[in-house]
Amino acid sequence: GSTPQTDVERLVGPVAHYIETPEHQSFDSYDEFAPKVLELIEAGKVDVVLPASGYASKILAVDIWRTGANVNILDLGSIFDVFKRPGTRAWIRNIETQINKRYGNN
Repeated sequence: GSTPQTDVERLVGPVAHYIETPEHQSFDSYDEFAPKVLELIEAGKVDVVLPASGYASKILAVDIWRTGANVNILDLGSIFDVFKRPGTRAWIRNIETQINKRYGNN
């Protein structure tokens, strides 16, 4: 994804293989990053894939499924948007507003 690896690891823990994708229009570079993911799977180096690249994540999940590989795929999508300021998703802004009302802006 486009979220820095350090931010990803804050949420999910250590990441053995991180492949960066563009922040916007990542599908345009799908043919550049998808083969890297598929190679890691084929080599048996990963058993969990956590894509967060918008529409490209859905295509990647289908391509992985078609290989028959025994891996888990969890599209984390906008979850990583929490690390971006200002909030890029309405649900993030709404939650932030509720937290600030309840606990203050500390």
